[in-house]
Amino acid sequence: MASAALEKALSDDLPEMTPHPDPTWIFDPAPPSGSREGGNAAEYSFTGGIDSLVRETLQNSMDAKRPDAGQVDAVFRVVELDGDHLRRFKDGMAWDSLEDNLRAVPTSRGGLGIEQALQSIEEQKMLRLLVIEDRNTRGLPESEFRSDDDSPNSYCALVRDTLYSDKQDKDAGGSYGLGKSLLWAFSGIKSVLFASRHQLSARTLESRLVGRTSLPYHSTEEDGACTGKGWFGLPDLRAQDASSRVAVSIRGEDADAKAEDLHVSRRPEETGLSIVIVGLREPGEEEERSSDAILDEIKDEVLTSFWPALTRKKLTVRVELDRNGTTRRSEAVDPDESGNHKVAADLLRAFDEGHLAESTGLEPGGSAVCHVDLRIPGRKVEREHDAMTVRIPVLVHLLEGDEQECTLRDQIIRFRSRGMVVGRPKVGSLSLTSRPYIAVVAAGKAAGDIDGAAECEQFLRCAEPPAHDQWTSTTGYIKQQYRTGARKALEDFKKACDGAVRELVGIKEESGGKLPQRLLAKLRFGSSDGGGKPRFMSTSRESAELDAGTGAWNFSGRCKRTQPGGKSWTIDVRVGLAGDAGIDDQITKAHEQRGAVGMERLDPRGFVVGGVGETGGFGGGLDVVPELGGPERSVVGIEHD
Repeated sequence: MASAALEKALSDDLPEMTPHPDPTWIFDPAPPSGSREGGNAAEYSFTGGIDSLVRETLQNSMDAKRPDAGQVDAVFRVVELDGDHLRRFKDGMAWDSLEDNLRAVPTSRGGLGIEQALQSIEEQKMLRLLVIEDRNTRGLPESEFRSDDDSPNSYCALVRDTLYSDKQDKDAGGSYGLGKSLLWAFSGIKSVLFASRHQLSARTLESRLVGRTSLPYHSTEEDGACTGKGWFGLPDLRAQDASSRVAVSIRGEDADAKAEDLHVSRRPEETGLSIVIVGLREPGEEEERSSDAILDEIKDEVLTSFWPALTRKKLTVRVELDRNGTTRRSEAVDPDESGNHKVAADLLRAFDEGHLAESTGLEPGGSAVCHVDLRIPGRKVEREHDAMTVRIPVLVHLLEGDEQECTLRDQIIRFRSRGMVVGRPKVGSLSLTSRPYIAVVAAGKAAGDIDGAAECEQFLRCAEPPAHDQWTSTTGYIKQQYRTGARKALEDFKKACDGAVRELVGIKEESGGKLPQRLLAKLRFGSSDGGGKPRFMSTSRESAELDAGTGAWNFSGRCKRTQPGGKSWTIDVRVGLAGDAGIDDQITKAHEQRGAVGMERLDPRGFVVGGVGETGGFGGGLDVVPELGGPERSVVGIEHD
């Protein structure tokens, strides 16, 4: 009897067993205020396409690198599903539960694009995914809900919250929490899945799976009026009624099983995050492109934005095409295999290995390093410091031969510690004698072990807007965290970089040889069109010398377009004496005596390639003795088609 009574007492303390719920989509109910949302406003913060998606996702992966990992490995994989593979995927993500909400979105409130995406899937009987996967990263180990605003929670920042960024590394690329909005922008049905494997302890790894959709306000028979925010996961059994229902992550073995169905499984020992953009559609593209074309652009954008990180082995990237579980394409992204980026990669490696020296002059094919100052204002919040000056290296390489076809030509490529390019401005007001070049500014901790590297890194991070494509003093972080002087500091820094590059790539113009200064003052090149119109071209004199043996003078120079346009143009070099009506006779005389004046058709880029004279510009000569009262002017007339 006593035993039976004890058994009954113990059973009364046990919770009633509830059947294990199936994963489903659960939406937040509309608020009592009746306020409605037309979708995710953060999507409109970025107007770019594949380039923005690549930059934001890889930046986030690098920011999440495990402290014990050497590099981050990333994969962009397009997955095409049809037949049984498509049905299995839909079952795995509770497609029917989601589709009811997708079709309930009013077409006048953002539902038209969703309806078209669903129609395309039905007509093609195929679903396309973009899986973005990283390894050697932390994954999403944090709790399901925030305990407070002061505790970092990368899971909530990515999956639950809006405009929250919980980057735990002070050198992280992102600060605004806006970049993740691109994930939903690239989904035709505004739905994204996340699969994480992360460390719970030194010896224990855990798997986690969850999804989120970001729809406009809508109403369904089952869910009632919804805000549009919905999550895929297990219903939280603690909910008291339908209005307090919420989905929580699928974990452990159940998450591993789902990952197989959803094409995001990984090796047991791997940590990292897999993102599945469901129903891949490029925003702003009128025509749907092939998977190969999309992967080609992803590969190009990885090279354009992350070649420094790839070169320094901070990052590896592959692009892959998968059809129903079978790999059809798999390629590594390597700057050394790209004609456009190998020159830049070689320049950066030469700097890292200590092979670059300071120089005041370069020949084509040569490289050098120079240093410029960045004046950092005093910091007035956490990690305060006084104003300081940091010396930043600028690497310059003069292009030669086939290198001149490089798409990075005549750009200053800037980056900091993460190795993501932050803008590629061109030098302003270059001399006409300037030669093609590539320049690299390695700022902050990217410069190596320099004084003030950490302070420089923090300042430039705060100076980056959400797109991380420039350094500007207008960001909120600069205004909140630094004393006055940021605008002048950044303007002076840019001018210093421009000046350093300008000094190395230009050819110093000659003073004019032995010709008298009074004659040189009258030897003018170029003329305006009159009436205040801008010149089609600008010209400069490289040399004007007297041949002591013959008594003749010779000149050479360069010309460059000053107005855009795609038409070809010609140069017609004309030499004449002031007051002499027989200018044609002088041209004929120059042809006969020197054989150096002529016409050359040029390509539409606007630079003289080869040209007529030895200098690669134009050249000519006239048999005139430069005595006082001799030639009063020289005219180089420019004509174009």
